[in-house]
Amino acid sequence: MHCPTDHELDRQAGALTAIVAVAAAELVRAVGPAPAPAAVPVTRPPCTGPATMPATGSAHPCAKLGPDDVREIRRLKAQGTSAYAIAKRPGVQGNTIRAILTGGTWRDV
Repeated sequence: MHCPTDHELDRQAGALTAIVAVAAAELVRAVGPAPAPAAVPVTRPPCTGPATMPATGSAHPCAKLGPDDVREIRRLKAQGTSAYAIAKRPGVQGNTIRAILTGGTWRDV
């Protein structure tokens, strides 16, 4: 039984690599390149004005605060209570309090 030398194995591996490369190139030529992935369609309509904008303030379905709560938050801040202390209220996060105090939300109250 003949055991191939390292040189023979390297030569065979090189030949196999060349064969695989030629076969892959022929396959791409025959089938063509892979198609580009399809664009994901936008499922919601674009905002076209106030009629299509989501509800804000207490009309929003997820609202946890009402106008009276917002007035109370602003009153507490005016009295010197920190936004951090105000945010300790159950269900209200610091970002919500900051947005109210800086006019990012609830501007109409």
